[in-house]
Amino acid sequence: MGTIRITSEEIRVLNIFELLTGVAAKDCVVEPDAVGFLIDRRDMGGAIGKNGENINRVKDKIRKEIFLVQYTPEATKFIQNLFYPVFVKNVKISDGTNGKIAIVEVRRKDYKKAIGNNGRRIKIAKILAYRNLGISDILIRTTT
Repeated sequence: MGTIRITSEEIRVLNIFELLTGVAAKDCVVEPDAVGFLIDRRDMGGAIGKNGENINRVKDKIRKEIFLVQYTPEATKFIQNLFYPVFVKNVKISDGTNGKIAIVEVRRKDYKKAIGNNGRRIKIAKILAYRNLGISDILIRTTT
């Protein structure tokens, strides 16, 4: 597994998240215009809040796009959760020369959504996958 090194900015954002939602995130990745939070499955409802109130308060406070990812220790399901709500057709995890690689298949029409605006989603997904599962890279492939 990758080493989790949390920056001072990530600590600040984690604290804001917990204060506004009442939920302690397992991990977070802060990018210039987006944040990804890793949430235990039992806490997802609390993180979102009634009608999205909790997550909207966090979004208003930190002024960035937010991705909530449901944690699971099972690698294939974890990778699928990284891209939710995009439908992931298949995930294959293999050993590469630089470590484990996840190959994710999505429908052609969902490719841009899986990558995210300016690559935000895939950047956050790669960091969370490395820190929590030791997966060194994620490749997106399209199918019809």
